[in-house]
Amino acid sequence: MLKRPRLSPTGPRQARPDDRLRRNRLFIVSERRVTLSPIHLTEKEEEVSTPKKVTASSGNVFADLGFGHPEEYLLKAALVREIRAIIKRRKLTESKAAAMLGLKQPDVSALVIGRVGKFSIDRLLRCLDRMDYNVDVVVRHKPRRAPSREIAA
Repeated sequence: MLKRPRLSPTGPRQARPDDRLRRNRLFIVSERRVTLSPIHLTEKEEEVSTPKKVTASSGNVFADLGFGHPEEYLLKAALVREIRAIIKRRKLTESKAAAMLGLKQPDVSALVIGRVGKFSIDRLLRCLDRMDYNVDVVVRHKPRRAPSREIAA
């Protein structure tokens, strides 16, 4: 079955100034020129060179972003990542996962999306326990920092 083109109730569409850009498939977005190839449907970018500030990470993204209690956020993220991976591996729907975890379906949806604000670490550990996983807590002494060497000028 062939589809007929839709006609506007006001008649044929008038040409607009930006139609030329649409026909050429060239769009200018901020300081980038993006060319869309209609054949390959790929995107090529030409970056405008601007100096960028790069900061080395401490290993905890939450500490780098200035969150309070960054270790807690990092632990929650690791637990949620495991729960999400288990749900995906078992190919569970959100409603079946909710029944297994003892949660409501919207809570499982929030977990899968990554909104973990209303979940405590204890609640996440109980979810892993209900999925027949053990969680081991390992306590280690912090490594001592090497004393910084000062170079005499």
